[in-house]
Amino acid sequence: MKYFKRFFKSFIISFTLFLFLLLFFTLLSYLNILSGKGITIINLIIPIVSIFIGAFYFKNKKGWLDGLCFGSMILILLLLINVIIYDCFFTKSLIYYSILLFTSILGSSMNKKKKI
Repeated sequence: MKYFKRFFKSFIISFTLFLFLLLFFTLLSYLNILSGKGITIINLIIPIVSIFIGAFYFKNKKGWLDGLCFGSMILILLLLINVIIYDCFFTKSLIYYSILLFTSILGSSMNKKKKI
């Protein structure tokens, strides 16, 4: 039960950060401060940053294994949404999902303090 509580807390942090960044950069795009390739790059970076922060808060004792579990759960959710919306799976998305999973593992492995 404690594991799922940590997951949902981290998921809420990640999702809130995702929505905040998305709204912020949408506002910048609406005001014509950002345009073109900048928007495309930012749309790719926003999920990476939010999953990294969510995995950072999800970590416990296991580090990379916690990140793998958190990232896998998020990716399953994203895959379901992708299949529901587009009725298919793009192989190009597999590379992006792999990057998201690696980011999750990296985020949960960060800042581990060792006892002396």
